[in-house]
Amino acid sequence: MTMPNISRRKALGLLAAVSLPRTAVVGIAAAAPMAEATTLDQLIEDHAKLKAEARLLDAGMSERWKDPSRPSEAWVHKSEFAPSLYQVPVVNRFRHQIAELFDRRQREMANMYEMVMTPPKDAVEVASMAAYEANHRKRVAELGHHRARVLALFDERQATFDAWMMSSGYVAADDARFAAWDRAIEIEDKIVGFKCETMADVRAKAAFIRGEFGDEFSSKAANRFIAELAS
Repeated sequence: MTMPNISRRKALGLLAAVSLPRTAVVGIAAAAPMAEATTLDQLIEDHAKLKAEARLLDAGMSERWKDPSRPSEAWVHKSEFAPSLYQVPVVNRFRHQIAELFDRRQREMANMYEMVMTPPKDAVEVASMAAYEANHRKRVAELGHHRARVLALFDERQATFDAWMMSSGYVAADDARFAAWDRAIEIEDKIVGFKCETMADVRAKAAFIRGEFGDEFSSKAANRFIAELAS
């Protein structure tokens, strides 16, 4: 399953914020606020709870993304562009990239116009240039029409998709997931910086570090780090 590359902050800014209870977001009860932990065991327990909550939220989002009622993302197919445009990607996902395709074609047309419209030498060239200029203006107008049409098509699809993202609770779930991970990272820092006063704390802290970071170090480095904790 391919997840969308959408920032929760961007999505929240697209529409007015919708307040939804946690149960409406992912079908789980809202977690009670955690009391400030004072012991290493409490910190480790709170960290595990937050990670579990974030993973549950992520699973709920994955299921919501599979919802048949979810509209397609705001993509514009190559076939929906103006015939005068070339080198158009098959699928166009971003508004600014669509606009740039039209901007590029407009620059090319302007450059060609400047090359052709040289001072006429005789009446024949005057007539020819007048015809070219009229045709150029017509093509520029048509390009502007196609640009407005394609961008309006993208905006309509984007608005439909964004509305679903908000009304379905997907954005709210994403926000809650990030909040849980952010809080877990804060607690993680407290655990790593916790001053051990007993061997039980040293063992618990060492086990936590091995469990959370062991794969990020070589076996030798991890063992040395854990050994230093007990010294």
